[in-house]
Amino acid sequence: SKYFGKLVLMAPAAVVAPIESAWVLRIIALSLAQAILPTKGMIQKVRTWFFDYMTADPNVSFKDMKPEYMELRQASDEAAVPHIELEPTCLDDDVLEEMARNHPTLLVIGEGETVTNATLAAENAKKAGIQVQLYENSGHLLLMEHPREHVVGVIAEFLSEG
Repeated sequence: SKYFGKLVLMAPAAVVAPIESAWVLRIIALSLAQAILPTKGMIQKVRTWFFDYMTADPNVSFKDMKPEYMELRQASDEAAVPHIELEPTCLDDDVLEEMARNHPTLLVIGEGETVTNATLAAENAKKAGIQVQLYENSGHLLLMEHPREHVVGVIAEFLSEG
């Protein structure tokens, strides 16, 4: 099938650029807060603080979530404490180039990405031959900040090419 053998990297943490230290400090604060705060209300305030930091669009807030994105928030709440013991790895230029050579690859990332530096990620990806779709006014949660249909359409078009 035309879909096999292609890769789509959506706001990848540390694949094409290192993780930002400010984000690491915030995830540590979130994890500590969830472990020590006594009430769900207090924990929810810290989660809102953390996830609002991950958006670039000032009109998007986890506190005033659109109903169509509630399932994303619920999944985020359930996964807010790390469950996977996997160290994020920033791939070197040779590995990225080999990946792009063997599998057409698309990087989808918001300009306001907070987990990694979006400009560096886009530069590294382009240098390796990876296609880049960079979204303005979007951060790590670009599916909430941009019309989901547009992002999905860009990915579907990429997957259906040749």
